[in-house]
Amino acid sequence: RLLKIYRKGRVNDRGVAAVLKNLEETGARHFCQRQAEKYYEMAIGEMEKLPIRKEFPVDYRQLSEFLIKRDF
Repeated sequence: RLLKIYRKGRVNDRGVAAVLKNLEETGARHFCQRQAEKYYEMAIGEMEKLPIRKEFPVDYRQLSEFLIKRDF
């Protein structure tokens, strides 16, 4: 189903809706979200070990949280 949509070269609104529906139905979106959160936690853990100024990790953490939690 997805291959047929992607082979067209350009994906119209209907195709986008079909792809998003498929990602939800297969659990792919949820899986990717869990993976992003897992690697975020790993990165934060490693970053806390580094001898860097305190404000840099705060900026990194805020940016990372925004990217992981966005829903648009």
